[in-house]
Amino acid sequence: VIFIAMLMLVPTAQAFMLLEVAWTSPPHTVGSAPAPDPSGTFPDRPSIAQQTTIHNNILGFDGQVAVLDGAENSFIGFYQSSSFTSGVHRISWLAAMLTSDPSTEVIAQSIDNDVSCSFLRGGNIRVYSGDSPDTIIGTWALGEVYQFEALLNLDSDTYDFYFNGNQVITDQALDPNASISQFGFQRPYGSSEFAVDNIQWEVVSGIPEPSTVSLLLLGMPSLCFAYGKLNPRKHTVAQ
Repeated sequence: VIFIAMLMLVPTAQAFMLLEVAWTSPPHTVGSAPAPDPSGTFPDRPSIAQQTTIHNNILGFDGQVAVLDGAENSFIGFYQSSSFTSGVHRISWLAAMLTSDPSTEVIAQSIDNDVSCSFLRGGNIRVYSGDSPDTIIGTWALGEVYQFEALLNLDSDTYDFYFNGNQVITDQALDPNASISQFGFQRPYGSSEFAVDNIQWEVVSGIPEPSTVSLLLLGMPSLCFAYGKLNPRKHTVAQ
């Protein structure tokens, strides 16, 4: 029974990837919009996209890249069918400003309403959330590719943020009872081109480790035996 229980518990204890967008699998075609997938069945496709096309041979990126271009209000989004209210979630991506437009004030990269990262006009990169002050984490330049990673702990309602591999925000408060069901990228104004790639959403914690569970299960028979020796039961025979 213990062995079977261990086998049942171990697979559920592994981290798993919700999204890993490579842009290289069909039906993505260079020059066309990335194929949406509202059902969430195909992890390399967005749930929704507008004024976004697949490009190739962009300096600093490998393979195909999604570019927000064209007219105003370009966006690309990824939705899950249900909200996550627990666990530690790692969401990461690469991004770059390809062209400059004076009308473009903000490129917003938002994880639900919990955490947002924005490229601001003037060259700053800002991170903010509902319960924390705005934080300038760095600056951007045209054509430079930047790596972002948000580590959201929905059990403690805090988050860490990494910029180019360096931790820039630690244990910042999220809204109480924060949850995640979607994230995406938006360019609400202007016509500057903005590229995103290597989008990943991984659940990295929130389930007991197999070793901990195994030790507890293996220790139960010993505890039961010890209890039985210390507390012998008196048996009576009915007359």
